[in-house]
Amino acid sequence: MVSVWTYQLRDRFTNEIRYVGKTDNPVRRLKQHCRPSKNLHKWRWVKEHIAKGDIPAMELLNEWPDGNQANADEMRLIAEYRTLNYPLTNLTDGGDGARGINLSPERRVKVGDVNKGRKHTEEARRHMKEASEREKLKPGYYERKHEAMKLAWARHRARFMRAAELRRNNTDVERKRLAALSLKHGDPEYQARRLDALRHKLLGVPRTVDVKRRVSISLRESRLYAEKMVELRRDSAWEAKRVEGLRNFYNSDSGRALQSELSKRRWAKVRNGEKPSHSDEQRAKLSVAQSALWADPAYRAKWSAAKKAAVERKRQERLGAPQQLSLF
Repeated sequence: MVSVWTYQLRDRFTNEIRYVGKTDNPVRRLKQHCRPSKNLHKWRWVKEHIAKGDIPAMELLNEWPDGNQANADEMRLIAEYRTLNYPLTNLTDGGDGARGINLSPERRVKVGDVNKGRKHTEEARRHMKEASEREKLKPGYYERKHEAMKLAWARHRARFMRAAELRRNNTDVERKRLAALSLKHGDPEYQARRLDALRHKLLGVPRTVDVKRRVSISLRESRLYAEKMVELRRDSAWEAKRVEGLRNFYNSDSGRALQSELSKRRWAKVRNGEKPSHSDEQRAKLSVAQSALWADPAYRAKWSAAKKAAVERKRQERLGAPQQLSLF
């Protein structure tokens, strides 16, 4: 019989209890709390917490043999905390959550067979492509994308660290994880694949036919993607959109900050000896390429126009005039 725990979420910065719930899988439930949900009040708090660099702390309170007793305990805790004026983000009085549907192996096979091989129609793909292109043309698209990626990586890093901490402090969850790993590593097919990869990596032994087939499929897909990108780059309208989007991003505050940060990291590695500087041969190649560029009158004119635009922009910034972005 699967045990059910009642738990509470605590703010790591203010030490306040903000949520009470129940679950039969604490690690999975904590991951669910770190994603957007219908409870906007709770999600706003969790999102602000993650933005500070950490996820809320999950504290397991009581273990129960069935869901009915866990429901009663959850209702009791919520009522008690509200009496003490705790700033809970629960929308209800508790006891109304579902423990989920556990599909049988036969049912899972049927669901997989129904969805296997299902593909979008050409019309659906065209609609999705047009919607994606319209979204990229909206102002601030790349800035929003950059901020969303930063938040996602911070959430992933914090979730991973807290899940590891929860596994160390909860022997039952750790026992389940180790049992799953033992089952995986005990699979003869998995052992054969792993042994084949190690022999190829360490001893240079040729891969088996099955591994070669998977690698060839991956390489073929990569080549097809590269050919598609070359074809798109030849399309002047598509290339103009791509260049315009990159130009808008790198002329924005987020783009300039990203370039500055990457430059600082690169030179810090060079100073610390982590990343070697250019060799004599590389310097000679760079010198030849730079000389060829400067021999082109169009390149010199473009560089001169960009330099003048940068000087004009700095002058306007000093005078407090509206900023004019450069095209290069």
